Amino acid sequence: MILLTELQSHRKAECDQLANWLCEHLVEDVAPMHRIIASASLGFNHLWQDLGLDSRVELRELMTDCFPSLVALNVNNMRWKKFFYRQRCLHSEGELVCRSPSCDDCCEWAHCFAPEV
Repeated sequence: MILLTELQSHRKAECDQLANWLCEHLVEDVAPMHRIIASASLGFNHLWQDLGLDSRVELRELMTDCFPSLVALNVNNMRWKKFFYRQRCLHSEGELVCRSPSCDDCCEWAHCFAPEV
């Protein structure tokens, strides 16, 4: 746990930026879900795993309840962490490094847009 905290401390600004962006899409009365999702997005596994959920389906349900506008934007069912960074990259003013600069040309496209499990 100490190692994870230390690793995440170097990415605090990134986490804060992601949380602030998520907050723009958050429905009322579900705070601090934007902070929880942002923090979990710094984890090393799939977001649903880092949140302790049982499946990607459960994560989509959580996203639908808390961030319905993002679910509506994710029309290709992109994996959530990749989707967040892709959206931030497309709409940023240079404050974030895009982790998926060219999805259409990426050799891992099938992994990002995998069907629900």
